Amino acid sequence: MSEAHEPLRLSADLYAKLETWSEEEFRTVNQQIVEMLHEAAMKRESTQRQEQNRAGKHPPGLMTA
Repeated sequence: MSEAHEPLRLSADLYAKLETWSEEEFRTVNQQIVEMLHEAAMKRESTQRQEQNRAGKHPPGLMTA
């Protein structure tokens, strides 16, 4: 898997908060941001799947239990 390298524009205040959080988690700021984005994407995907299941719709290729 290749990684995309994209700059982020963060305010100094937000960066400081992320820096504190990342230190608590023993991660770099970059690792913390990647982890947060990964968790958000997985949560969104799960929520969408649940909504589709409730509506009786299943995306192509998705098998449900």
